[in-house]
Amino acid sequence: MEIDIINFVFGIIASLIATIIVSSLRNQSIRFLRFKAIKSLSNDEIAFKGDNLDSISKLLMNSIHNSQELRVYSNRGNFLTNDRGTLNAVLSENNLQSIRCLLAGESDFLEERAAEYCKLNNGYEVKNYLEDVARSIEILTKLSKENERLQIREHIQPITFRFILTNNHLFISYFERNKPAKETEVLVYANNAKTYHGFDRYFETVWRNSNKK
Repeated sequence: MEIDIINFVFGIIASLIATIIVSSLRNQSIRFLRFKAIKSLSNDEIAFKGDNLDSISKLLMNSIHNSQELRVYSNRGNFLTNDRGTLNAVLSENNLQSIRCLLAGESDFLEERAAEYCKLNNGYEVKNYLEDVARSIEILTKLSKENERLQIREHIQPITFRFILTNNHLFISYFERNKPAKETEVLVYANNAKTYHGFDRYFETVWRNSNKK
């Protein structure tokens, strides 16, 4: 099942959260407008803005430290599988009882995102991107067999944004056409914001309708 993000955004603002309908929206300009709608309509709820994920890393890790649950919605899961030891740091958090990741499965949406990304990286081909995605999923899936707290599933939703949910915060960034995701702005919302609850509902809906690894 694919989620109509436009209806989803209006659902957040109207408190009628996460109306689920079939969507086939792929146009990049529409994807951009959807994110702008999220940002503008929920602007009053934004607790913090960061230039990129690295700029809010301390806030993010502190939020994880004070949480019992971590949920990651992404394509490659680079937040966890980077070479800075983030995954080990997360797994070492004794307070965390559950770590659930929704990563991008094979789909036209994933190939479209791969093509966008490769335009920004000379010498990096679509097949390299797809191999990186598969490798990240393989790494995390293998670890999930050894650590019962970690669960991995694949989604086939339009790849418009990535987000991280802790018990206390939502961290969201948008996949822009002219820059890699690691350089895009990150919006942070507290757990009492309607936007937080909207993405909480969105994650759970996609999770229920995704394949277990």
